[in-house]
Amino acid sequence: MKTRATAAATAEFAMKSLRGQTAEEFNPGGALMAKDIFIRGLTNLPDEMICEGARAQYATCEHARHRVALATWELEENMHWGNFLTHTLEHLRSDHHFSEMELEVWEQTCSDRGLQGLNEDKDFYQFVATQETLTLVVLQEQAHQLKQYIEERGVDNDEEAISEVDPDGSNYIPSKYGSDGNALEG
Repeated sequence: MKTRATAAATAEFAMKSLRGQTAEEFNPGGALMAKDIFIRGLTNLPDEMICEGARAQYATCEHARHRVALATWELEENMHWGNFLTHTLEHLRSDHHFSEMELEVWEQTCSDRGLQGLNEDKDFYQFVATQETLTLVVLQEQAHQLKQYIEERGVDNDEEAISEVDPDGSNYIPSKYGSDGNALEG
């Protein structure tokens, strides 16, 4: 009974890892330590399921990579709007002698919450970018482990099975499906 429960828990952990659900719970070192549990949970799956899981996990990595990019651009946007607003307020104050009330109106026109709100948002965006980056690092490590496991297992990848799994994104090969979910012609 205990063995069956352990096997079920191991398989559950492997499935959660494939879906990226454990990535937010680990730091990058945790993914390395959990490798054996992750791989053990995959051992009883047929080759085609492993390969499809690898493609699904790759898509999860790509999704996380886009979240990192989005968080980074939100931080970049926030910084530039903050700089713009700071310089504009200085210019209006010194060259045009705007009153504090006029400056507040201008500040609210440029930003929903003003310079103070932009500064508060910056801290949030920095936190999100850091968290998303850590999550991506864990997902990439798990993708690397999965690709290595598939190769060690000797799965026949028939040119498609694991060729598109590229954890670091250096050899991106698009899916056979377009962004609308329909098969691409060719």
